[in-house]
Amino acid sequence: MSLRRIFVTLLAAFIAAGIGVFSGVPLAQATGENRLPVYSWGLNNHGQLGQNDTNNYNSPYPIYFFKDYNIVKLETGDYHAILVTAAGEVFVWGYNNHGQLGLGAGVGSQRAPVLSPALSALSIARLYVGGNHNFIVTRQSEVYAWGCNTAGQLGLGDLTPRPLPTRVQALSDLDIVSLHAGFEHTFAITRLGEVYAWGSHFQ
Repeated sequence: MSLRRIFVTLLAAFIAAGIGVFSGVPLAQATGENRLPVYSWGLNNHGQLGQNDTNNYNSPYPIYFFKDYNIVKLETGDYHAILVTAAGEVFVWGYNNHGQLGLGAGVGSQRAPVLSPALSALSIARLYVGGNHNFIVTRQSEVYAWGCNTAGQLGLGDLTPRPLPTRVQALSDLDIVSLHAGFEHTFAITRLGEVYAWGSHFQ
């Protein structure tokens, strides 16, 4: 059976079971609630598959670390992933060259999921993951950003990367209802329908 057929068969099984499916580049992962398994496969050069190694996987393989957790959100960037549990715990893994894992300064890449105390301390309503930068909107409508900032994509008024979530003060008086983090740019939409953009404008 070809890899494509394996993927389609597994995807059909996930959908039939009512499991939400998320995908990222260069990895794809699937998860659901009620302690259903998390799977990962693809390129794994920075440990982005969360398997505690750097071996590539050409078919879905479970991340056994999460077998006892209720998963409510999983997002992937270029080479990192962020997962939120029903208890509000935030686990991260993968490449951390720009602090995109939110673990603080001087921390390297992670081949296996690790808890981020700084992210877990926030009351997360929505999570947005870009190439190497990320945003959280809290239940108090506060917006936090961290990770790569080479083009000002964090919206913090400078080009300094942030290894920990930092509040985006420029958005403090805006009611953000949706946000999109690209590779080096970001868009936000307010409840009034206003669109804000920042970061790279190269293309």
